[in-house]
Amino acid sequence: MLSITLEPQYEEEWLGENPSRFTFPLDEGKRPLYHQWLTYNAESPLIINAYNTGTGKTKAAFLRLKKRVEERNYNLDSSEDNVLLIAPTNELLAQHARDAKDFCDQNGLPYRVLTMSRATLDEIKSRPGFSEGKLRNGAALHAIMEDPRRTDGDSRKKATIFVVNPDIFYYAFYFRYHKNDRIPLFQDIFTLCNYIIIDEFHYYNPKQLASFLFFMKLSKEKYFVDGSTKRQFCLLTATPSEKVDEYLRRLSLTAVPDIIDPRTVSPADTGQTHKVPALAPVYLEVYSIDELKGGDQGEVDGLISLANQKRDEITAWLRDGQNGAIISSSLWRIEQTYKCLRLQLSEYMGRITGPEQREGRDEATRRPLILATPTVDIGYNFDKGNNLRQNIDFLFFDARSSDEFIQRLGRAGRVLGKKQQNIPSRVYAVVDPEFYKGLQEFDGQVLSRILLRQLAETILPSRNDLYAYAESGSIAEAFLPIYQLRQMEATSEESEIRGLFESVRELFEGNSTIKFEWLRDQIRDFLDQDKYYSTFATFSTEKLDTLERVIVRREQHPAKWLEGFAFRLKKEQERRRKDGDSWTKREEAYEWVLKDMRAYFIERARFSFREYFQPPLALISDPKGLHTSNPISFDDALRIVRYYDATYFNSCEEWEQKVQRVAPEKAKDAIIFCNLKDLRDPGAQLRIGLKLDAGEYMRAKWEETFAYQLTALYGLVVVALNDSHGLTSDVQNLFCESFIPALVVADKSRSAAEVWRIQKKAQYIPYKLCVTFGDDEAVDYWAVLGTMALQVHAEIPLRILKSDLNKALRGDDNPMII
Repeated sequence: MLSITLEPQYEEEWLGENPSRFTFPLDEGKRPLYHQWLTYNAESPLIINAYNTGTGKTKAAFLRLKKRVEERNYNLDSSEDNVLLIAPTNELLAQHARDAKDFCDQNGLPYRVLTMSRATLDEIKSRPGFSEGKLRNGAALHAIMEDPRRTDGDSRKKATIFVVNPDIFYYAFYFRYHKNDRIPLFQDIFTLCNYIIIDEFHYYNPKQLASFLFFMKLSKEKYFVDGSTKRQFCLLTATPSEKVDEYLRRLSLTAVPDIIDPRTVSPADTGQTHKVPALAPVYLEVYSIDELKGGDQGEVDGLISLANQKRDEITAWLRDGQNGAIISSSLWRIEQTYKCLRLQLSEYMGRITGPEQREGRDEATRRPLILATPTVDIGYNFDKGNNLRQNIDFLFFDARSSDEFIQRLGRAGRVLGKKQQNIPSRVYAVVDPEFYKGLQEFDGQVLSRILLRQLAETILPSRNDLYAYAESGSIAEAFLPIYQLRQMEATSEESEIRGLFESVRELFEGNSTIKFEWLRDQIRDFLDQDKYYSTFATFSTEKLDTLERVIVRREQHPAKWLEGFAFRLKKEQERRRKDGDSWTKREEAYEWVLKDMRAYFIERARFSFREYFQPPLALISDPKGLHTSNPISFDDALRIVRYYDATYFNSCEEWEQKVQRVAPEKAKDAIIFCNLKDLRDPGAQLRIGLKLDAGEYMRAKWEETFAYQLTALYGLVVVALNDSHGLTSDVQNLFCESFIPALVVADKSRSAAEVWRIQKKAQYIPYKLCVTFGDDEAVDYWAVLGTMALQVHAEIPLRILKSDLNKALRGDDNPMII
């Protein structure tokens, strides 16, 4: 264990003109910070506020909005003077909506505030009189954005602040809603708002960042023609990266953006600011994960062991009226820690996790000890009412990336605006051995937070550092809206669309050789596939058998779902005839259909904002409160199988009968039904793998078709690598009727070494995959599934993938020694 004392940290408070006497009443001693004043006055089309976490960046963005309204003399146009505020989590969404409403009410800004998420959209749709019939989500979203007064009938509100999650933004901007809603929603998201706030810009992975960069690029092309615009982007980030800075420079949104960064901002003139405490001193103890072991076999469990060791001290602090938090990247560790502490501390504890429902989260905020997953990493305020000192007196956390370490450390000791500003906080951090080793020379010393941050950024990896995809796949992704724009703007010249494509290519990778014509044909084909395949979330083996018989044996079948395949086959046949390359066997036509479907599901994963590979839901009865504070909850079915000992039921009806509870409406989305008995002990969790029957394929042909390239696997079966107890047939067959996008590499190949090297740069789990071939040979592979497969594939040098594939085709099975 290492002990380090962190110095207090100060911010510059602005002493000049007060931008809002309501937000900063001087008679209460409140003043804006210097960075808030700079943001208030920022006039560039691009504002980047990179001040530290907990210093009021969101309020700074609202102050800029106030200035924009003042410059318009409060005469707002509801067709363009709206605000789009994008926040990465629904927890933060709700918090920002509350803060935006309070700010507008305080300052008399004529804005209504609307939170747009799936849950709020469903609630608005269900209101009496909202619509005459049942509306699609996309149609309802368009109706709200087109006329927000439908939600409150308040004609005094001249414009709207739309607080949205990034998924809604992405699917509207990338034309991914229902075909009848795509164009209206694109126009809504692109034209209705001229002030766009993107909060926690550092949180997004490179693939997600690319969508925002493209949005800004298209804004420049469409709105900045004369060098000026009403549209402003305000990016808020506590941990900016050099790579993102490079993209923003390439974007050239403005010659001189307003970059408000504590590392580079020019100091104010003498007498205009003075220093105020922002972060109290911190007594920091750092533990290497290797020194914290638990379980019968001495397994590493890190934070669980540390919290258990400190249980008596935590109890004493809580009884003394102090507030604390325990934060982990792993929900399982939070669940185990809760179980470990609940006998002694149940009355003090609350949980803020993904599965926890709104009522449970609200209740947790009122408890003195909060156990949380990364839900609270991003901008979340541990609000403790009128607490005179910092809201978090002690904090335990683990972190594997620099982003996590910096964000979580920044939760402790926040004293900005507090009356008591010199009471130290205690922080206990569990880190990997390499970072621990890098801190050893500072044991017993006093450090600045700036130096500690620099050490974290130097030694620890970023949360997601896979930028190769942004320089290849993002161009293909951005081409979808470019193509749709070409279809929408019938009067536009081809040269204009090509010019937009070239500017996007230069933004992501100036040296890319990807061609406009090739992407046009790819997108055209994907949209055609989407017409026929988009309804197939799963595809039963019975349907595959039917499809094979219809194509190969030419059997007649009345099923409507076959029509789409007939259209695709007919088009392909016509293309082949023109090229003089018709099928010689009907089996070849069937293989083409399967290949076509695999290609479609790969591209479908590309056009997904979050991870496409989402395991099905489990409906959970939880009488002991092991998982959440509610006796009924939902979670990823694989998680439950891995980490819980449970009783499983065959149907929702049997679940209701046996657990004596009524299933909620959301239960229709669940395919696993269970009653939790206990958490599996550390070391006793199921290790999940996959197996695949390759049918008549021999190894060389299978690898040529599926390995070392992007593919989509059908027929995957879930297996336990240690103990199959609790692995029911329903769980084993969770994915067997789905086409799962994947990158598959042989165990001990050079490509496998790359998969594990890259895994240190991003948080993903390669699955062990055993494939059995037509001659009964069984071979082990590693599989990366879902959207992450596209990102990992882009990172592996093509020469390595080709080399491994060529070795496989030569039948060279000699393993590489790693």
